[in-house]
Amino acid sequence: MVISIGFSITFGSYLISRLLDLPRIITGKVTFFEYIKVLGFVFWGGLLIGSIITILFSYQFNIPLIHLTDAIVLGIPIGQLWGRIGCLNYVYCHGRKSKKSSWGISYSHPNSKVLRTYPKLDGIKLYPTQVYSIISNFIIYLILCLLILIIKTPFPGLLTAVFLVLFGMKRFLIEFIRGEFPRTNIMGFTIWQWFAFCLFLL
Repeated sequence: MVISIGFSITFGSYLISRLLDLPRIITGKVTFFEYIKVLGFVFWGGLLIGSIITILFSYQFNIPLIHLTDAIVLGIPIGQLWGRIGCLNYVYCHGRKSKKSSWGISYSHPNSKVLRTYPKLDGIKLYPTQVYSIISNFIIYLILCLLILIIKTPFPGLLTAVFLVLFGMKRFLIEFIRGEFPRTNIMGFTIWQWFAFCLFLL
């Protein structure tokens, strides 16, 4: 299951990234070779495919789904922590223009994702949303570990519930200062905030 999820999350993240990037090849902004060469990953694609694999394993081996999710959620924040380090290096998942000139990260390398997409942001201080996500994912991981240590026999679903609440809150709040555009807005919130809200309710 671990091997299957490892491959499926990576594939799902890449697949959704390419689907979201389809308008660029349709409008002719990039060539087909440039389109397939880009290594983009979207967390929600990995979450979707990973969830499907988990449900299938639960059904096939007659293991309660909630037991599997309790085990899996411990790895998700650490997995996304490393992913956000990649985002920081690649300059993806960046923030909006910082309102304080002394706070933020500015980019000048022409091959950074942000400047290839938005050249006008060259040298502009942006909110370090990747760093916020790295720190918050690590905090979520520590909280889950603390629960395991304190509660010797946690009831099924406790870790899953705590993760969904904390992760949903984290993404909902960070989304207010995320900078990639266009942000698809529905009733004043981005589509990712609605996803985060659904995780919170779940």
